[in-house]
Amino acid sequence: MTATVVLDLVSEMSMKWQSAKLTSQVKILPNAALLIGTTAHLLAGDLITVEELLYGMMLPSGNDAA
Repeated sequence: MTATVVLDLVSEMSMKWQSAKLTSQVKILPNAALLIGTTAHLLAGDLITVEELLYGMMLPSGNDAA
């Protein structure tokens, strides 16, 4: 469900702002990096694209990417 919401938001936002894309970079916040459970091993301060976060969330079931 989270992946569907992200894809819908990127699609909707790209119509309003051309800078909203799957290649847009996101800075990982400390709270996300500290989540417990299955993770994609993200570190606070990492710059990751939205597309990479989606893969990290869906493939290894990374709770921190979600």
